[in-house]
Amino acid sequence: MGVFLILVSKAPALVWEVERYGNGGLNLKKPKRWPFVNHYSFHILDAGALDDLPQPTRRGKRRIAGVDVNQAIMRTVMEALMALAPNPCGFSVSDLAAAVRERTGASEQEYGTRQAAYDLLKIRGKGWVAKVAKSRRYLPCVEGLQTMSALLILREKVIKPVLVSVEKSRQGRRPKRPGTLEAHYESLQKQMRLTLVALGIAA
Repeated sequence: MGVFLILVSKAPALVWEVERYGNGGLNLKKPKRWPFVNHYSFHILDAGALDDLPQPTRRGKRRIAGVDVNQAIMRTVMEALMALAPNPCGFSVSDLAAAVRERTGASEQEYGTRQAAYDLLKIRGKGWVAKVAKSRRYLPCVEGLQTMSALLILREKVIKPVLVSVEKSRQGRRPKRPGTLEAHYESLQKQMRLTLVALGIAA
């Protein structure tokens, strides 16, 4: 049991042009400009992973705090890690600190390498990032990237909009012609309220 998420995005990709000859031969041509095509990514978030996130981990005798996705700074760290992931040489702690500051506008005193190193330890404790052998650089794991992206998308694109729609439904009228996305959120809102009623949380 868990959460299964499919993401679709458009990005340039190499699509070969194929020319077929009368004798059955093929000629492949590399296009000068890469067309935009659909990219699909599949994410599976195990149900136990959510319960494990805030649990502390250990590195030797040192106790490391867990990952709290409700903290804005931790979400920013995860976003920064995903942005640094394409570098095949990995990233350093200072690279992570700079990426976080770029997103938050914080100064080096407010978020420096020391804080970035500890936040990275939290992530490494979950097995989402690995250290490059004989270096001070790190690389995100595929499973770690999938988990981080799934957590951020579920929170920002599913849970948060549903909660906002619940609040809006109390304050205003329903639009006469809701869009497709609004209709999906309204359906999620109704199902969530039924679930809360069944659990005895809402009347």
